[in-house]
Amino acid sequence: MSDILSIGASGISAYRKSLEVTGNNIANANTDGYVHRDATLSTAGVGPSSPLTVTTQSGTGVNVDVIKRASD
Repeated sequence: MSDILSIGASGISAYRKSLEVTGNNIANANTDGYVHRDATLSTAGVGPSSPLTVTTQSGTGVNVDVIKRASD
């Protein structure tokens, strides 16, 4: 089981990275050729689930899963 400080630290770290992505989007809004990026967050420490298994661990934090380029 994760403690409250590590859960909080993972949240701060993930949202800091998301804020960096947002800052880059704002700073490069008028740059020709710049493609908007999005940070996708996911829960941390929870294994894959299936109809035959039950995940009992929750509240373990958050991670930045992927930073994607937006495209038309």
